[in-house]
Amino acid sequence: TLAVLSADPTQPCPESGDAECQPVRLKMSDLADKQPSDVILSKAMQKHKDQNFPAELITVRESKSVGSDFYLSQSVAYEQKGAANLRWRVIINSPNEISNSDSIEVGNPLFGVIFAIGLMGFAICAGFFTVFFRKRHKKAVIYADWRFTCAFIIGCALFNCSSLTLVGPNIDSMCLLRAWSFHLLSVATLAPLFVKIWRLWK
Repeated sequence: TLAVLSADPTQPCPESGDAECQPVRLKMSDLADKQPSDVILSKAMQKHKDQNFPAELITVRESKSVGSDFYLSQSVAYEQKGAANLRWRVIINSPNEISNSDSIEVGNPLFGVIFAIGLMGFAICAGFFTVFFRKRHKKAVIYADWRFTCAFIIGCALFNCSSLTLVGPNIDSMCLLRAWSFHLLSVATLAPLFVKIWRLWK
């Protein structure tokens, strides 16, 4: 639907003002010569229709030129039974970028940034662990339960190292390591804190 002026249906309704407007239902084909976003929507609808509205994502380009915008599109069925008796197809278009590389390797600006942040986080945690472990006989550290606290600091150090798995080629072993290391180490980091809370509650 499109909001147009009641006095002149050929003109769109202004965003501000007191002009009287009314909704007008348009065909998707009527959007092909309007705004760039409408052109993408029209092309996506036609492509979904030609493929019988598939469940998977499809790609849509604004034009056939090399530098044209690239979109991922998905269609979702919407039905409302009863008096309304609506049967709609909702088209969702998400803009995307085209990249010549899908991995972060040596030479990529992010390579050094990821390594620096990961190693810096590990070094800070290692420093905290060293200080805390050496002062484990202090009264304040004993009350803090230094064993669980040291386990938490070690988990934080390893958790920082999990960011290093983001660099390198996208091979099967690296992809599995990325998927498991982050979640596994996050659980291992928080587990000592949960145990301390449980012991306090008990």
